[in-house]
Amino acid sequence: MKTISKFLYNLIAISLIASILVFFTGSIYFAGGIAVALFLLQFVPDKTPANVLPSEVIRRLFSSDLQERLYPDNSFYAGTQQDTAAIDVEEIEIPQDEDGEAEVVVNPTQLPLPISIEEDKKKTYGADLLVTKPTAVTYNNQLLVSYDKRAAKLRKHLNSLDRQLAERIMYGWSPSVANFIRQTTGGTTRAATAPGATGTRKRSIEDDWMWAFTLFNTLNIPVEGRRVVVPPTMLEDIIAIKKAYGQGTDSNNQLLAKGAVTELFTFNVFVRSKTQVYTEAATPVKKAIGAATATTDNLAAIFYHTQMVRHIKGDVQVWMDKEPRGEYAGAKAMNAGLRGGGAISRLSEIGVAALVEDN
Repeated sequence: MKTISKFLYNLIAISLIASILVFFTGSIYFAGGIAVALFLLQFVPDKTPANVLPSEVIRRLFSSDLQERLYPDNSFYAGTQQDTAAIDVEEIEIPQDEDGEAEVVVNPTQLPLPISIEEDKKKTYGADLLVTKPTAVTYNNQLLVSYDKRAAKLRKHLNSLDRQLAERIMYGWSPSVANFIRQTTGGTTRAATAPGATGTRKRSIEDDWMWAFTLFNTLNIPVEGRRVVVPPTMLEDIIAIKKAYGQGTDSNNQLLAKGAVTELFTFNVFVRSKTQVYTEAATPVKKAIGAATATTDNLAAIFYHTQMVRHIKGDVQVWMDKEPRGEYAGAKAMNAGLRGGGAISRLSEIGVAALVEDN
């Protein structure tokens, strides 16, 4: 009944419109054509989804401000010694000449002087091939989103590679020699923040940071170029120490230009959300990348000198299909890769140190 009433209503309205057009134009054919068109228009099906008003579709705004994943700051390794390599380089060799020193003869009484023979050693480290799993970029993705889909996915791939590389560099720079490792000794504790860790950990205090300062001085490590990368919790400890010295409001413009957040006892301080993880032991042991977490794990501050550590970061390679692939339902696959890694420059591990949280 409601459908019939609507039909009669439309018919009466069209008749009135046709009459008005005849009056003003004087052409019964023109008016009749318009009337027929309006009559047929009512039979065109409505495309508006059920229970959705047309105004609701029109009023949706698609923002181009894509909310992307957040990644840690990896600036700590910038400015250190870098080896160059192509994508196919798997190993880097570092010549070593640390042992002994040239013997000095005072007031020689015999010529020619005796000759000594030295055999240099070498150290090698690997450049891992890091490759992201391909991401499909479909035809619909590229047409129906309000941001550049391919550019956004490429940024995600590159950021993931940089994070993985930074963690491998930090692992390579973390010491294993007991004399270069110390556990925190604070009298107060805080909640553990290493992945999978539970319980509390001792805070670091001034004596812990002075240990690294004295160690580097004793080993004749140059002052210029000293750095330390710390987790956020240890940055809290550093700020507390600096305030005790009345340095809580000092200008750090030159440090910020290097990427550091502050300076303590000759070390430029870099902060990263996650640093190297060590086990809980009398002499903590650094855990390999991807190793299973433990409730007793501890984060560490890694001290290093820019000329006594090194890293390799090959050119990033990006691979993207030129044509859509049938097996991906018309999508184009995209991924990226690079070669990279890091190592302490010396076999003796001089030039690095670790301050590890203590349970």
